[in-house]
Amino acid sequence: MPGQTSAGVDYDKGSSNQSAANKAAVHWLQEAAAASKAISPGVINILDLGSATGKNSAGELKAFVEAVRQSEGDVGQDIIITHVDTSGNDWNQLCRTVMSSPISYLAGSERVYSHAQARSFFEQVAPAGSVALAYSGISFHWMSQSQPLSDCWVQHPDTKDRKTYAANQQQAARDWLQLLQMRAQELLPGGYLVATAATLEDSESFNHLVAMVYQAWREAAKQGAITEQEFKSFAGGHWLRSREEWLAPLHKELKDEFEVLELQEGSTTDPHWVEYSKAGTCDGDEGPRALAEGYAKFMFGVLAGQECESLVAGQWLRTREEWLAPLQGELKDHFELLEFHESSVTDAHWKIFQESTGNDADKAHALAEGYSKFFFGITPGLVNAHLTQRAQAEKDRILEVMKAEYIGLVSAHPTELRLPFALIVLRRK
Repeated sequence: MPGQTSAGVDYDKGSSNQSAANKAAVHWLQEAAAASKAISPGVINILDLGSATGKNSAGELKAFVEAVRQSEGDVGQDIIITHVDTSGNDWNQLCRTVMSSPISYLAGSERVYSHAQARSFFEQVAPAGSVALAYSGISFHWMSQSQPLSDCWVQHPDTKDRKTYAANQQQAARDWLQLLQMRAQELLPGGYLVATAATLEDSESFNHLVAMVYQAWREAAKQGAITEQEFKSFAGGHWLRSREEWLAPLHKELKDEFEVLELQEGSTTDPHWVEYSKAGTCDGDEGPRALAEGYAKFMFGVLAGQECESLVAGQWLRTREEWLAPLQGELKDHFELLEFHESSVTDAHWKIFQESTGNDADKAHALAEGYSKFFFGITPGLVNAHLTQRAQAEKDRILEVMKAEYIGLVSAHPTELRLPFALIVLRRK
């Protein structure tokens, strides 16, 4: 799925409008919390679909957990929240959000557990009939696959490439049906699907935003700041559905599977526009620069990767006595020790060294290379400095190209940008 969410800092800063949209879902999450106690008297399983870095769903999931705990007759049921996103997601940032953030559902909670799955939400990600709530905060616009248009963004209303546009529209319809079919498998009878989703709005503001984003990325590709493949990968992969497109499978193929409780459409003020308004007007370049920099950093955050972290510390090689100590002490009544066997194996690099031909210098070089590759694999932070610097230089170049393009576009057409969203609430029949 193209929708990987990496470089978490810029992504989170740029996507605060998603958090604002997600607040509309809190009422229904509280309703789902009350229902979950009845339909799932044992463990309450929750899915966070398209979790990204966790920031956009943290408050909503916390509201769900609190509603369960505060409900009448709560017996402290175990709650398992599984975060689902693609393998390219920024999982390190997600873990930091879940484990350390004060807005996390784990903060101050007991018997709440977090899991993660690096899979697409177009697949079944939980056992049949096991899920009380499937939640998603602004992620259902991602497609499983798409074709880039020849003249503009994947869903630009003015494209002349109508054939490709129609093909993407059909793919988006298949994706939405597939996603719902997977949730129908996973949800318990009476279980909820609650989602906020980027949606289609035929307005001057929204169409201007789409065109501006496309033009900035196109200019970055023209100047060689990003590759043509990177441009194509970004210029596709999204589809913003209309109300009719959201409802189509729910009124046809899946009419006997789900009850539509709400489909509400609204919009939020784009956070970068707020910064732009505070910075000044278009009489000078301070305002346009503030808006341009915000968009450039957010869009780069979607494309860019997260640097590796050092794994130098955090290891301890135990002796036999240390392994056995708790098993013969505090936990002697909990575990039966069937075997404890110590041994060693010949290092693979040493075997290659012994078996290789050539002079001693060549053999020693081969052994050293093998070890260095192995240790680079477990301690990337030690030797990653030059890669980080190179990535930063490339990032700066991309940002400068895009900022220059945005400044020109914003100065020529200053428009308040409001981002449309839909609140979708379904209940499994």
